[in-house]
Amino acid sequence: MLTTLQRWGGILIHPKVTLAAMRDGSLAAGRWDGWLLPLVFVLGCQTQQVVEVFARFVRISGVLTLIGGLAMVLLVPIFAALLLEGLIGSSRARYRHLPLVPLVLLATLGNLLRQLGVALPGPQYLPEILGTLWGVGLAVWIRQVMPEDADADAAAAAAAAEPASEVQHG
Repeated sequence: MLTTLQRWGGILIHPKVTLAAMRDGSLAAGRWDGWLLPLVFVLGCQTQQVVEVFARFVRISGVLTLIGGLAMVLLVPIFAALLLEGLIGSSRARYRHLPLVPLVLLATLGNLLRQLGVALPGPQYLPEILGTLWGVGLAVWIRQVMPEDADADAAAAAAAAEPASEVQHG
């Protein structure tokens, strides 16, 4: 839990130090960050929508209502994760979930401010937009400054060296 907080807080406050610690192995990569960050996103800024989805499900008793509502709740973190992971690339897999942290932070803070009655300028989804843009900038920066993982290079070389197996019919 402490390493998770160090990774997530570190990528926001001291990204160079955090990435260097992850590169040399003193800070472990998050195995569950791909699941935890969308969960924190949903709990932090989508709880009202989740409650409304379940209320509609109970009132209508339609499974498709439940599935469609939950899909809408998860739409932002899934699309943002696909965009950010694509920008970082598969050869830097240990860093791929870290650019989601700004999205989770800004979306949660924006939701908290809305719940407190603070009128934010711009569209309703401005915190999500700003968090995604921050994440895109972070992903592009990670791609530029971090070397490719050695295990990704080794796996690609091993895959290229293996001949295509032929099916023999006897």
